[in-house]
Amino acid sequence: VSSVMDEINTSKNGKIMVTVSIPPNTTATIKLPAVAIETITESGTAVATVFKNIKQDGTNVLIETGSGNYIFEYPVK
Repeated sequence: VSSVMDEINTSKNGKIMVTVSIPPNTTATIKLPAVAIETITESGTAVATVFKNIKQDGTNVLIETGSGNYIFEYPVK
């Protein structure tokens, strides 16, 4: 099993940036803490328009996805 989370940073505009790589032929559930769905983007596009399996779980957001490279960005609360 490979590690999927590559990096978490605070971007220049004061947002949290999470870079994730999911290995080929696998799926993953990505958990982003302390955030609302409507405030998250993936490579500049609202996550609700990019992913079909996304849900708010209390203060966390869960995103089910397949293999690929993703850059999530959202404001610091």
